[in-house]
Amino acid sequence: MIIKAKHYTSIIFLQALSAGLILLPTLSLYSQEEATENPSENISIQQNTLDYDTAINRIISNSPKLKIAELEIQAAAADVQQVSMYPNPYFSYELDNIGGSGDWNGADGSESTYQIDQPIELGGKRRLRRNLATYEYYAAVTEYDIIKTALLNMATKTYIDLIEAQEYLRLANEKKDIAEKSLEITLEKLNSGKVSSIKKARAEIALSKAESELTHASMVFLGAKETLSNLWGCQTADFDFAVYPFYMTNSPASLCDYIEEIDQKPELVQVYYESLAAKENVHLQRSNGIPDVTLSVGYITENNSRNQGFLLGVGLPLPVFDRNQGEIRRARADASKAVYIYEDVRRALTAKLTLAHKKLAQSYQNSQRLNQEPLKLAQQTCDLAQEGHQDGKFEYLEVLEMHKELIEIKENQIEILSEYHHKKADIDFLTSDFE
Repeated sequence: MIIKAKHYTSIIFLQALSAGLILLPTLSLYSQEEATENPSENISIQQNTLDYDTAINRIISNSPKLKIAELEIQAAAADVQQVSMYPNPYFSYELDNIGGSGDWNGADGSESTYQIDQPIELGGKRRLRRNLATYEYYAAVTEYDIIKTALLNMATKTYIDLIEAQEYLRLANEKKDIAEKSLEITLEKLNSGKVSSIKKARAEIALSKAESELTHASMVFLGAKETLSNLWGCQTADFDFAVYPFYMTNSPASLCDYIEEIDQKPELVQVYYESLAAKENVHLQRSNGIPDVTLSVGYITENNSRNQGFLLGVGLPLPVFDRNQGEIRRARADASKAVYIYEDVRRALTAKLTLAHKKLAQSYQNSQRLNQEPLKLAQQTCDLAQEGHQDGKFEYLEVLEMHKELIEIKENQIEILSEYHHKKADIDFLTSDFE
């Protein structure tokens, strides 16, 4: 079972950020381009970029947990090889009638026996052991997939957190630009006597608040970069910004469609192989209750008479008391338990999938509702205000205030989209749909 990493298109969303608290290059606050779905398509990229595929490949290739899982697979393959071996023959040499009395005094009357014993397993023990080890090998392979899908889920969410922080930082830069422009216009009006000093104080407070928010957003973004970098073993980020189709959303499929895919979940596949192994163990334990035969062949010589001859023998334990009853009983209980474990795991995954699908649908609806109503209306209002200012109908401060309201709506949009992408990652995790 192979779980593939999802390949996202990386041309939708570009933002630029330099290290520390240096500001992001921002779009013109008052252009028609702001009505586009992706507000950063027109940014000129100069710094090092990181896309989703590159980040995932780094995390997967540098994961110690996956390396451990690979070694566990090798160990399970070695177990299959080992249990497929036949029992080794046993060689023995025996010297009798030595150091006794009479004719057995000394070594002249001794008797030498050379013997080889070969255990013969009955009841198909070797075949059953191999089958059991093979199912355990398949379970180890699916354990690798379990670790990988969990890692992909965590990596995707961490990457989304980075994009979210990056978008908040971009808007924080815009808010600071608006506050600076507002203060500049207010100072001009104050010098001409059109506004009071209270207006100036309020503009300065707004700028101070915007600068504080920008500092906080910058620190959150730097922390998100380091968190993602830590997943592939680096303490510091070697990229300046990241790209991702953050503003692209798709209507979720029906819950029934997702539930049909849940049987491919590695956890369920692993439990399935473990149940097969438990059933095979019942047959193995029954077989272990069948005594094995030991065939013996040898050669005997008498030193005194020079007589020589062959030795043939057969031996087996009598199953009078121990017929492996306890192990057979335990194996049956384990096989029955495996059936319930499979059903329990499936129900738990279905419940998680149902809840995740509900939240994904809600976040998608919220995103669509925001795009169709508040965001669209706010964007149109800003465009009209800009046109009205050019015609002399609005003051520039009014235009800036409308842009501040638009930014607040965009911040709400980022929160909704982040929730959408997180729940989409959960759906992909629960259906193993990383392709």
